[in-house]
Amino acid sequence: MTKTLLKYLNEQLQTEIASFLEYSLRSASCGDPCMERELAAFALEEAEHIRQLMALIARNGGEVSMSAPQSFPADSLDDFFERSLAREDDAILRYTVLLPLLPTEADRAVLQSSIDQEALHREQILRLRSACGHSADRS
Repeated sequence: MTKTLLKYLNEQLQTEIASFLEYSLRSASCGDPCMERELAAFALEEAEHIRQLMALIARNGGEVSMSAPQSFPADSLDDFFERSLAREDDAILRYTVLLPLLPTEADRAVLQSSIDQEALHREQILRLRSACGHSADRS
């Protein structure tokens, strides 16, 4: 594994950890049972991405970065939705760029699965935001 690929995979790992933490926090504090279930499910899926990235890094001879991610809870529900959409978009872009750099088809399949799941998260976040009466997608 190249140093550059390892750096990017570890950066994405930190992003997934931050997403897991924020989805978990928002799920625990939102007060809406339906949203709570959906965000808890997102958190579990992000935890799976964390596990997959750690396994991919280790399997290819890299060292997993264990530094704490830079993460700050959203100030409001609107801020949470905007940040979540931005993180999902960023994850999709990063995973897509990393796909051709991976050495095996199995590794690429892991990232493609993550891309598909992040795209679904994005759609679900837009639906949740709309159901909560918040502004439409500005992208």
